[in-house]
Amino acid sequence: MKTCHVGVDVGLTTVKASAYSEGGDHIRTVVESNFRTENRADYQEVDMLRLWDKVSTVLAELNQFLAHAGYLAQSIGVTGSGNGVYLVTESLQPSRLGIASTDTRAEGLLSELDAQAIEALLFKTGSRPWAAQTPLLLKWLAMYEPETLNRTRWVFTCKDWITSCLTGRPSADLSDGSAAGLVNLATGTYEPDVFVALGMDPSLFGKLPPPVSTKRCCGVGHQYCCRANRFALWYSCSRWCH
Repeated sequence: MKTCHVGVDVGLTTVKASAYSEGGDHIRTVVESNFRTENRADYQEVDMLRLWDKVSTVLAELNQFLAHAGYLAQSIGVTGSGNGVYLVTESLQPSRLGIASTDTRAEGLLSELDAQAIEALLFKTGSRPWAAQTPLLLKWLAMYEPETLNRTRWVFTCKDWITSCLTGRPSADLSDGSAAGLVNLATGTYEPDVFVALGMDPSLFGKLPPPVSTKRCCGVGHQYCCRANRFALWYSCSRWCH
């Protein structure tokens, strides 16, 4: 049996799964339309369970084609829209609808931040807060939905959510964490001063999942997740997913 590798791209408009041979040749791509719920002009939300169903559907269709064509997938790379926030409970079930990176509900909080603290944070993380950045959305949730954060165990990005569905365990892509302003550029680890600088409870730091380098394997997919074969799961490799 021939071997191949699969890339999954979970965007704001489509979900795609593509397979490539060991030599990098494209084998097949399966695409499904994605969706967002717009409760108000500034609220852009995602039904996380429906999103996972979209991903599992394209993977199942792709896997069926690969099996008939004599291919066995050896790994999956996952990429997804960055920032926003996707919250889950201890059992990895959604705490609420996901908030997409196009959401602007927290924009009004930007003017309330301590400018000096933000400049100090910029030096550490290379990032300034913006409306749909993960930490600022957490600040909004702490103000307006504290009960949601109380029942939340892990703070995910879109990619982290899909990866948890595939592997059954929490983890975070370090590159996504950096894009969200959560990582100290010098140490390559979470920056503990992020929540303090934003005037938030520092205990939220404990809700960030274990970070995994983009080049490292973060888990093994279980049989349900792809409705057929077992896959070793890798975080996003741009040569597969972009």
